[in-house]
Amino acid sequence: MNRSTRSIGIFLWDTLRGQRALLLVIVAAVSLSLFFVPRGAELGRLNLELGLTHKALAILEENFAGGDMSAATIGALAQARARTGNVPGAVVLLEQLLSEHPRDPELLHALAGFYRQLGHLEASLRMVERLGAIQPSPGSLQELAQLYGELNRPIEQRRVLRQLASLPRPDPAHFIELAKLEKAAGNPAAGIEMIRRLETFRPGAVDASVVALDLSMRIDAGQMKGALEHAQRWLIKSRSPARDVLPVASAFSVSGYPDIALRFLAPLANKSHEPTLVMATAQAEIDSGQHDAALRRLEDYAADAKDKAHADAAQLRLRLATSMGLHMRAADAAELMGVASIPADLLAATATAALRARRSTVVGSIRARLRDERNTLAAIVMAETSAALQDRQAAVEWADLAATDAIGNPETAVRLAALELNLVRRSLALTALRSGLPFNFQDNQRPVFTGGRAVPENLLEPIARLYVDLRLPDEGQAVLESLKDKQPSLHADQAWVFATAAARRQNAVIEWLKTNEDRRIDPDFLKDLVFIAIKSRSHGIALAASSRLVQDRGTDSDRMLLAEVRVLFGAPLVRLKPSDTVATAGPLDRPITR
Repeated sequence: MNRSTRSIGIFLWDTLRGQRALLLVIVAAVSLSLFFVPRGAELGRLNLELGLTHKALAILEENFAGGDMSAATIGALAQARARTGNVPGAVVLLEQLLSEHPRDPELLHALAGFYRQLGHLEASLRMVERLGAIQPSPGSLQELAQLYGELNRPIEQRRVLRQLASLPRPDPAHFIELAKLEKAAGNPAAGIEMIRRLETFRPGAVDASVVALDLSMRIDAGQMKGALEHAQRWLIKSRSPARDVLPVASAFSVSGYPDIALRFLAPLANKSHEPTLVMATAQAEIDSGQHDAALRRLEDYAADAKDKAHADAAQLRLRLATSMGLHMRAADAAELMGVASIPADLLAATATAALRARRSTVVGSIRARLRDERNTLAAIVMAETSAALQDRQAAVEWADLAATDAIGNPETAVRLAALELNLVRRSLALTALRSGLPFNFQDNQRPVFTGGRAVPENLLEPIARLYVDLRLPDEGQAVLESLKDKQPSLHADQAWVFATAAARRQNAVIEWLKTNEDRRIDPDFLKDLVFIAIKSRSHGIALAASSRLVQDRGTDSDRMLLAEVRVLFGAPLVRLKPSDTVATAGPLDRPITR
């Protein structure tokens, strides 16, 4: 009994002793957990890591306001501010840290990113440049190249891209971007070399777009034969020639050789009903002066496609037919595509065509659309279309409303001025034109340029023609001369030539023709210049322009025009011989000035 009692006692003691040890462990654990529970900024950073941004922000802001200026707190607070959209506030904090840690790569990288978000590209560039000096890497070089490109600093961008292209495993995009820069810098040979290196390093990266870039640079470098051979080889090997021919042909068209583009496009387009291929071929035919062939192609495509004809192809067909004055065929195109689908800027031309073709159904549909959309169509569209429908009263009313829209809007101003001339309201036409141009006009004084929004290039020649029709050649010449200086371009040059010819300043125009004698000037521009010169009785310009037309194109029509100009200004009518004109430069010998 005593023995059993002793055994139970020992068991109870051992049990209690074990529980006591367990209690001691529990007490110690609780004490340690209380010691390590995150408080203050630590709690804020923990919440930030857990994605509880707003809770973290409140805690961190409180600690920062209380004097916690540690790098960890400031960094976490900046991150929290940025996550909640307060990027400027994050930048202010990180800029404080930068003075203390000027060589911290993570800090520089974060600031560069925040500056970019704020659109401060120069500041972002400074951070990336410092980061590249401290910790150079392909990533920092790539970011440098991108920033230099966005800041339009091609020299520095080219330098960095060359570094990237020389890395052991360069990105193919770097070769392509570098080739584009070399082309833009007027060094196509260097660009061609970049594409050659890319072909050697990563032939699979050379697609049709890269080939098109290579072709354009070969053309710029005067290597037309090489460009033709390269294009032919590429298309022969292509698995999808109908697709790959588009960028290849575009390289020739954009460089001023649409006739060569047709050599590649036409054989494939003749066997295909692919709308993009058909449209590209038609556009090349238009650019080559083969308008009839282009319209027939688009009409044949529409007939084959029937209800499945591509909307862009239908629109191109309508635009072409109206521009050619083929009213019946334009009305056919309009009826097929549906008047509701006709772009607003084509409504007036379509109305004219339908009226002259006596297509009452199309005319009625246009009138109905004007009624239905009178609150949504622009006033100038309503005015132009009403005039085309011979509703003068409606045209005048809408033109008066459009006058407000023309103020400060060159496109609307030019359209309204042309409309007012057709309505025989010459003074209102001049007012409309002036209202859209960035000039201050005072009677008997030279127009003063006031700045502001640039005048679109495609409006410069229409502006020159309007001044000719308004019989204000001197004002037109002053306006176009100023615009030529403020926004130089080929369009500005040619518009200035029209205005200057109308103002009978022969020497300046003839000098311009001589200056550009090494380029093939667009024949249509030269022909228009001849007629403007005849109208203004500038015989020197008419003779120089018609002679140049024969030199650059030399068709029978061009030679006849030259003969007529000579007779008109006093020369005897003689049969022209080949020796009477300068030898024609072939289309492959020089680029076209368009």
